[in-house]
Amino acid sequence: MAVQPSMDAEIRALGDSSYRVRQMARWRLEQSPLETLAAIEGCLADVDYNTGGQLIDLLSALATHSEEAISGHARAILRTHANRVSSVGRKADAALRAIADLQEAQAIEILTHHGAHFGSPNRLGFSLNARLSLESGELSLWIDQSFSGDDDVVAWIQFLKSIDTVFFEGPEINSNHFRALEKLPGIKNVKLKHVSVTADDLNALSSFQSLELLELCYVDVDDSFLDQIAKLPISQSLRLSGTGISSEGAERLAGQLDGIEIYCGKGGFLGIQTHPKDTLVNDVIDGSGAKLAGIEIDDELTHVDGVPIKNMADLRTELGKHPAGDRIVITLKRTLPSTEVPNTQNVVELKLEVTLGEDPK
Repeated sequence: MAVQPSMDAEIRALGDSSYRVRQMARWRLEQSPLETLAAIEGCLADVDYNTGGQLIDLLSALATHSEEAISGHARAILRTHANRVSSVGRKADAALRAIADLQEAQAIEILTHHGAHFGSPNRLGFSLNARLSLESGELSLWIDQSFSGDDDVVAWIQFLKSIDTVFFEGPEINSNHFRALEKLPGIKNVKLKHVSVTADDLNALSSFQSLELLELCYVDVDDSFLDQIAKLPISQSLRLSGTGISSEGAERLAGQLDGIEIYCGKGGFLGIQTHPKDTLVNDVIDGSGAKLAGIEIDDELTHVDGVPIKNMADLRTELGKHPAGDRIVITLKRTLPSTEVPNTQNVVELKLEVTLGEDPK
């Protein structure tokens, strides 16, 4: 690509020994960024060491320009040269890493200002039900109904290079969120709740290189989405709760996603926690159907609608047969102090009718 004579002179002036000459040349180049980028692209591989360093600094500044056409072009030039074994290549690589850190810090600040939440899932208080625990260092982005950002703000999601987990919640989530998300190949966990998605939105998740978990809660997908879901690079768990995917569709997915843990339920939520290997209640969520029905900590659940259960997997299977709003009967054992013999206890059996709700998070 030929460089215009005026641009050529300014670029050569960037290597001048005079600081004033260099600064004036840079200022003039910054006045016409698109033309400057075209000129740099045509000559960066051939300039001397000093001029190359000055051009990388200029590209770094233009890479954070407010206009995407300018910033995107500058980053593209830096990426091209960062792969080369040269002094310019080393400087371009370092510049890209610094730019990424700066853009991520800006993105977190802007998104937080508009109501996005950042932190670990445990700190933010939402669950990934297919995983009992997450590494404490995993960083999550949670966008729910409190988010006020427009499409320009949503676009900043693409710079969150350190994010491991994403939770999108609410009908305001749209295709722009997924377009930004697909530029983050390092995402490991995705949870969608009450989100209206298209096949293209799900296809956007195909860019993830390390997708471990996908959880769809009360999302309007049905068996027509099976092919898109089956093509996603999920390595560990797929959880479908309150979707339109049938049990036959779930079986089909199990055959296509060999080795992946798959749960498919209608979305009814009881509101308790137990250990995986038993049904002894260790927590009851305030406001849940379990709490309102009178289930207590240390109760041992034995049946759901007369069906025996022995562990959390059994309980989850039976609850998965019911959507939110269904009424079920929970049979449990409760240990109570004896009213007849001091310092002794009695085990009583209770049957409680519970109205299932939705998974709150």
